[in-house]
Amino acid sequence: MNSVVTLVGAGLVLLPGAPLVPILVTTQVVNSVLLLPILAVACCVLALCVLLAARYTA
Repeated sequence: MNSVVTLVGAGLVLLPGAPLVPILVTTQVVNSVLLLPILAVACCVLALCVLLAARYTA
């Protein structure tokens, strides 16, 4: 699946006359919209994990 996504992305960028800056901005916006909530939840879960923090608390 990863190789398919990579090939599609490479093919899109290699098209003659492709607007590269809007493509870059769009990919960054999609990454932030999709990944930021997942990473925020993962960080909160890790921060609240007692087993991880027990070693570093008094």
